[in-house]
Amino acid sequence: MDGPPSHGRAFAYYTYGAASSLLQSLARDYPQLASLTTAQEAYGLRSAGTCTDSAGHQGPCLNHIIQISNRSANAAVLSARPQIYISGALHGDEQVGIVTALELCRWLLTRYATDDWVRRLVDTRMVLISPMTNAVGSATRRRDELGIDPNRDFPFDQSAGSCMQTVTARTVNEIYRAHLLQLVVTFHGGMQAPRTRYPASPRRPAGETPRAPLRRRSGTTGAPTRTGGACRAARPTTLRCGTWRRSCLDTPARGASTARRTATRR
Repeated sequence: MDGPPSHGRAFAYYTYGAASSLLQSLARDYPQLASLTTAQEAYGLRSAGTCTDSAGHQGPCLNHIIQISNRSANAAVLSARPQIYISGALHGDEQVGIVTALELCRWLLTRYATDDWVRRLVDTRMVLISPMTNAVGSATRRRDELGIDPNRDFPFDQSAGSCMQTVTARTVNEIYRAHLLQLVVTFHGGMQAPRTRYPASPRRPAGETPRAPLRRRSGTTGAPTRTGGACRAARPTTLRCGTWRRSCLDTPARGASTARRTATRR
């Protein structure tokens, strides 16, 4: 995975150590364009679990966040730029998001000097990227963070005391509180699971549960089903991404007025 991208270059999944090392090298090689921090450093969050770095040393799993923007402008200009957030691997076993997010970092930085379009983007936008949003899950190739699904850890269909238990969810929450984001992209992919066509569709026959069509297709009654070599429990998926803008925490937003930040998806 070293070196600038080239036509036909093969891609492969990253280890936690290799991904961390690449982020550090990009921030070091492009100091005027990239700034690297962690959720632990920026927001005072704890670490979830132990990870192995590129040198083989074990230490706390860090939730890296890289900010890409032309930093030669003053702070007022930087803060006024439209802000974009890219999240990879909220589920640690969905490794495509890590590769995609890291390649975006590399692409923006290595092409800045030669690509007018990229240069305009980096000069006029602030791009925040957390390639391994679920750091410990990314390191262990697990969907969850220490037994909790981060994408079920947002304030939806649960009491206030039952959410924001994971460092992953808190990292996303803090990024939302600290920035007035214009666009958010979260990557989910790189694993396989049977899915229903309509978990909550009005076309579902009356009295039929969301799991019924999946059972009919897979011939199961809720037992794990093998699809494409991956074994997952046969169950519908509830999307939670629309709840990222809401917080369990009764605290004011950072970096923007509360009135501007309380708008949620209707």
